Amino acid sequence: MLASIIVSLVLTLIIEVGFALIFKVRGKIDIAVVFLANIITNPVIVTIENLLWTIDNYSLMISLSFIFWVILEIVVILVEGYIYNKLRVKSKFSPYKLSLVLNSISILLGIVYNVIFVILT
Repeated sequence: MLASIIVSLVLTLIIEVGFALIFKVRGKIDIAVVFLANIITNPVIVTIENLLWTIDNYSLMISLSFIFWVILEIVVILVEGYIYNKLRVKSKFSPYKLSLVLNSISILLGIVYNVIFVILT
């Protein structure tokens, strides 16, 4: 479980900080806020998802993990957007839109990663 938390966090930080730079988040403090917001939210969501995958009933596990995943991702977008708003992160997007965009890219690339390196191997 720890390995998946570390891999997820590192990949999320690379993706979201990288795309934050692409979306013109330039200040060192603003980049640090994006970095720290993900350090706060990512391990929590990955830990909860990992715990859901330990449920013995496969159908229940799949249903619950998808429902919780959607709910948790919405919460993460709102929490990170709130952090960006409160700490006045500057970008070409509003704080909540920045959070939505960065998390959407991270989610999509995470799905691609899991298909290539987890499911197909």
